Amino acid sequence: MKRPNAADVAADLRQTEHAGTRTAAIATLGKALRRADSFLPLWTAVGGADGLAALMAEFSVKDVQVLCRWLGRTASAENFRAERRAGMGQLVRLLYDEANEDKRPLRVYYQDLIPACELELVEEWEAEGAEWTSFQEKALSRGHRERYEENFLARVFEVDEEKRALSADRTVFKGNMKLHEQVFEKIISREGEAQIPSDFYGEFAMPLLRRLAKKRSHLATRDKFLDYVVSVARKYPDELGRRPNVVESSLLQYAIREWKTAKEERKEVMKAHVVHLLELYPAGKKAWEKQATLGTVQHIVNAPNRMTPEARFELLRLALRHVHGYGIDIEDDSDSGIARLRNLPVEGDLWPVRAFHSIDVENARALFERLAKAYPGGDFFASGAYRGETSVCKQRRGPENDRCGDVEIVRSLLNRKSKAGAQDTTWLDRVRRIVEDRKKAAMQSREPIHRAFWAKSAMNLCVAAGDLEMLADTVLWARRFNKDSLTVYHLYSFDVWETVEVVALLGGIPEKDTPAVEKATLASIKKDVDIANRILVDLTQTATMVVQEPGFDRSRWLSVLRLPKAVADYRLHKDNVESFENIAKAGGSEDHAREITDILWKPTMNVLLEVEALLYSTTSTALLDSSKSVEVQAVYILNGIRDATPAILAELAKWLMDNMRERLGAKRLNAQMGNIVTIVLRVATSDQPALACPFIRNLIMDGGENSSWHRQLINVTFLRSLPAKAAKEFLFTMANAMRDKMREQNARPFVKEGDKTQAQHKPAIKVTTIKMMAQVLNNNRFIDAVSSCDILTSLLSEARHIDARITIVNSLISTMEVPSCPPELRRRVLDALEKYIVPAAAQLSERRPYSEEEWAAGLLEAGEETPLMEILLGQTKNSKLSDEDRSRIAGLVVAALEGSAATNARWMELFLTKNGFSLDDGETLPRCPVNPKALSSMFRDCTLYMPVSLLTMLREMAMVNIDPSPGITRVTEAVKKDRDLLNGNAGKHWLKHFNNPGFHASSLGLDIAAAVLQRPAVWMKSKLESGKGVDVKAVQDFVLAAANKFLQKERVELVDSLAQRLCSEMMSSPQHWESWRDNCVPVVNDIIASINGIRLGPGRAPALPSTFRLKVEILPLPFSSTRHAATFDDSVAYVIALSDLMEELGNRRGPYHEDFAHLKSAVLGTRTKTGFALFAVELGRMHAAWASWEPVLAEYLRMEVVGELLLAAEDPKDEGLAGDVLEMMGDWTGANEDEMRALGVVYEGKLKALGKKGWIAWDEQK
Repeated sequence: MKRPNAADVAADLRQTEHAGTRTAAIATLGKALRRADSFLPLWTAVGGADGLAALMAEFSVKDVQVLCRWLGRTASAENFRAERRAGMGQLVRLLYDEANEDKRPLRVYYQDLIPACELELVEEWEAEGAEWTSFQEKALSRGHRERYEENFLARVFEVDEEKRALSADRTVFKGNMKLHEQVFEKIISREGEAQIPSDFYGEFAMPLLRRLAKKRSHLATRDKFLDYVVSVARKYPDELGRRPNVVESSLLQYAIREWKTAKEERKEVMKAHVVHLLELYPAGKKAWEKQATLGTVQHIVNAPNRMTPEARFELLRLALRHVHGYGIDIEDDSDSGIARLRNLPVEGDLWPVRAFHSIDVENARALFERLAKAYPGGDFFASGAYRGETSVCKQRRGPENDRCGDVEIVRSLLNRKSKAGAQDTTWLDRVRRIVEDRKKAAMQSREPIHRAFWAKSAMNLCVAAGDLEMLADTVLWARRFNKDSLTVYHLYSFDVWETVEVVALLGGIPEKDTPAVEKATLASIKKDVDIANRILVDLTQTATMVVQEPGFDRSRWLSVLRLPKAVADYRLHKDNVESFENIAKAGGSEDHAREITDILWKPTMNVLLEVEALLYSTTSTALLDSSKSVEVQAVYILNGIRDATPAILAELAKWLMDNMRERLGAKRLNAQMGNIVTIVLRVATSDQPALACPFIRNLIMDGGENSSWHRQLINVTFLRSLPAKAAKEFLFTMANAMRDKMREQNARPFVKEGDKTQAQHKPAIKVTTIKMMAQVLNNNRFIDAVSSCDILTSLLSEARHIDARITIVNSLISTMEVPSCPPELRRRVLDALEKYIVPAAAQLSERRPYSEEEWAAGLLEAGEETPLMEILLGQTKNSKLSDEDRSRIAGLVVAALEGSAATNARWMELFLTKNGFSLDDGETLPRCPVNPKALSSMFRDCTLYMPVSLLTMLREMAMVNIDPSPGITRVTEAVKKDRDLLNGNAGKHWLKHFNNPGFHASSLGLDIAAAVLQRPAVWMKSKLESGKGVDVKAVQDFVLAAANKFLQKERVELVDSLAQRLCSEMMSSPQHWESWRDNCVPVVNDIIASINGIRLGPGRAPALPSTFRLKVEILPLPFSSTRHAATFDDSVAYVIALSDLMEELGNRRGPYHEDFAHLKSAVLGTRTKTGFALFAVELGRMHAAWASWEPVLAEYLRMEVVGELLLAAEDPKDEGLAGDVLEMMGDWTGANEDEMRALGVVYEGKLKALGKKGWIAWDEQK
């Protein structure tokens, strides 16, 4: 990395614009002053101490603090130490000098510089009572190390009354190898008494040894310092004895580790260190402090990690020979050696049973037999077990002896695991005799506690001996005590059936690296697994027998219930699987996977199925837990198998599901569907995902109520993993099966959702399954688009449920949305929609088809929803489709609506007939689809493709609702009076068509017609042949017809509302405004003409709309926006129209105030006010009312509007217009007529009061 330039660093320090640059330069300075090649250049560049002091006077407080900290860290630097310390001292004196220009209270930060100065300055500060911070102390100890080292060496180990700790001096000696060596040499060579600090080993000695080992220092260095520490321990053993953890956990363990990892040339030296430390333990001044129990010795032996059993035996031998008070040679077979085994320093001390299991089995067996000779009564070891585990070694020696363990159980364990025991099995015959004796004692004992003890000890001895056949016989023999609740409680407790030994025995696989592996064969393993499985079944059967007993308590059988899972975990463990494979390899087997499948996995799953079947029998459910489930299921094995090939997994999955179906039944199979799906997914995510296809097909097609799991089986991830051919075959197979299921379902009688009998009629296939298949094919990449279309079309041909149809249609349309979709495929998709969807959308209910028999049987229920129609309508606006596709789909919508209208007409006729209603002679019902909203939606969303016939249909429906015929009115009133009809589907359907009076009639296309007329002209170019599509004239006629009906019915508010809707979207865009002007204004004018005609005609209606307010609605307010300014001609046209309206008011003979207020509200309430100033000027100039000596009413009205427009106007950007306003106001306030002039003065005052009219300089004009 390039060294920083001194001049650049100095420049960065001096600049004041960028704080970050200065901060970075401070860090660079602090680092550079430590180096030999950069100290002098940089110190000179910054101007030395004087320059730094001047810079610090300009620095921020933060920068001063950071700089002092960086400079203080240079205390430990070796390069140019004298020069740097002198410079730092000079800087400190300058900063603390009273003449320093910087008077800020920053001395608390300046003190960080002291450690980097000369020793004299440091001592001067200390003499004045300076208190160092932790940073400063650390810097001082590193910068002036010699001073601290001398002080430390002078007082370490000196005897005084105060107890001293080394932790306070950690900064002095940490990492200082030379000082460590001086300390060790001083204490070793010291004569007389010394005071060892309490943390000498924890803070000083052991951290050094660990650091040397971690850094892999030279062996000679490590050995030297270990020798130092051991020498100190030997010289001051009493001090070491007060801290036994140092011996057991730190120093001794360090020495043991060095000994076990040392090569031959160091091994004896390290062994000598271990011996010396063992001789020191236990140490102390009192007698009881010098007694070590066998438990302590065992702790020393077991503490080291990653130590072989043979090495632990060697350590145990050394410990028993050299630990204070022992002197025992455990390999001495002589009589004196045997006798010495009884002479322990602690009277009555017992050997921990773990001592025999922590060392190698051959030496353990030999030691155990020596101890058995020394203690003929067998009372030499405690009945303890592994920490955190349960063992048969916890078995007590006798019913009344809680202290000692069962010697026969431990001996059997050692014999079974040793080579000697494997070669000579006479010990096993002896064990069998002892088991029989214990059985006999159990049967002959009168006391329940004695029966329980002897039965339990017999069972544990069978386990310890590893004799499965003897254990199986004993399990059956033990059933005689089923009615003895106390014996049952002890016999089936956790310390019998949850021990590590019984689990390993029932696992059936010899433990890895044991003598049993050498003589094991695949045949012997198969035999052992079969016997073990039989024992599991026998135990479960015993539990089911006891369920009926009065004293049954499930909690007492938990160990038996948990045993199958423990055995399954043992067989699944990787070490045991590896052991099995090694045995198979030794036996010459070439297909290990096949062997382990047939010998281990299938029998294990079989026994778990058998156990589950027993527990779920009607008389055994009391053994189930609160969730009514077993502890382990057979699927657990399949989930736990590692490294199995996909073929093996598939085979096991098929085997398991077949056996589950046979042994447990469909109910239990469904209950475990989650686990089964997990199995199938394992196959699906393997190297051969195609193997999962048969399972997935069967699960989905025969899964019954388990459709919630299907989405996990068939998904994009799985299908993308399949080869192309496999994916295609699988999907076609699934589709064919689904189609067959749907065909079966369609042949059944229809059952309405929510019907009470629905639960009795299970569907042949779930709708969710069909939807899932369609969703998976939506825009997929795993099969070609033609195949997807074929599958979806085949499903659509049989689909009857509306949700399934919707999903399939969406997927089919997604195929067309792909740009690369060929025309032929598009045609096939549209043909399918025409063949299957159009008839469905034309039915009385999209949710279900009705047969002719159902039509003949009675009045059918009409559907309320039209989702299929809505999908088709939505596609007419789909920008991803071509114009040709959208046109074809629009044709499908038209066909569906016409078909629906025919169906609805049939229903209406049937409705009238069934209910005894009739229309007047010559009266007919208008044609309309089942759901009128669909027709309105077509008009709104698909106007370009809508034929005139459908608009006529919509118009007739609107007219009949605005002004129904007498017959329709009579039927409607009858329906409303009949409670059953009113609340039923038939009555609601009739009312939906013919009971939309007043404003409700507008929902039948009238509102849409008003909006259509305001659409840009380009949107109204019909896509149909000339004369067949909807045009502006047809829509205008629709609106005018409705308006005339409203006038005939004297519905003034409806006419006004219609006029407002005809003007509601005029300001959406310039194109909307033009369409409004061309299409809507003529319609409103026609309405006005109709009103005037009625008003002037004979027998005029008493209530007619206000033509003046209709004229206000069509005032041609020009369109303007930030992007589109109104033209001057449009503005003038608007002002002329506005003036004409006020002329009309002025000429009126009746009251005009309400209409004038309405006019002002309409004019001033527009969205934008940018043109108000121009409107005011043009309106004022148009008649120049200020020049008249006798102004008329219309002129007063105009000038009032002018004033209001100016008050509401936004400041115009045009200076010329501002001048026009100023000129007009001058003319107005100087009008000839007094009242006109007074009106001008009033508005002038109002404009002044606003105070923000910068474009009218009123004060300058007066």
